[in-house]
Amino acid sequence: MPLVDKNQIELYRKIEALEAALTVTLAAVSTALPSVKTDVLKNLRVWAEKNKGNDGAPKAFNDLADKIESIKFNING
Repeated sequence: MPLVDKNQIELYRKIEALEAALTVTLAAVSTALPSVKTDVLKNLRVWAEKNKGNDGAPKAFNDLADKIESIKFNING
């Protein structure tokens, strides 16, 4: 089993936290302007396409788009 550096784990956790913050922010903005979610998803897909030659960028962009797309935003009021 390969060893994972502590710094890599910390970096991964920070990335997860940023993804969560982005998703919550997007949810809040999308309640006022529903087209924002659509625009974000479209741009993530475009960036994935533009970075096809990059080692992990297309997968990262598409994975984030898939995650955001699957989330159903609900307003609790």
